[in-house]
Amino acid sequence: MVVVVGVMVVTSVIVVVVVVTSVIVVVVVVVVVTSVVAAGSTIWIDMKERSIQGTSSPMQSISCSTCKLTERQPSSASSGMSK
Repeated sequence: MVVVVGVMVVTSVIVVVVVVTSVIVVVVVVVVVTSVVAAGSTIWIDMKERSIQGTSSPMQSISCSTCKLTERQPSSASSGMSK
């Protein structure tokens, strides 16, 4: 009887250790993946900004100004409709 209780205690301790370890591993993996993804997107955005600043083609400045115009138009149109 004592042996059965001892085996049950040891088994439960092992299960708890395995569960805690797996939770820690999952948390570490999630943190590492999110940090890598964040760093990758930051690097990609930085490279994109550098490539835009590095080029001096007039098309990009036109597209940027049209982007700003198209961004402004819907907001003014929606404010006009709401009035």
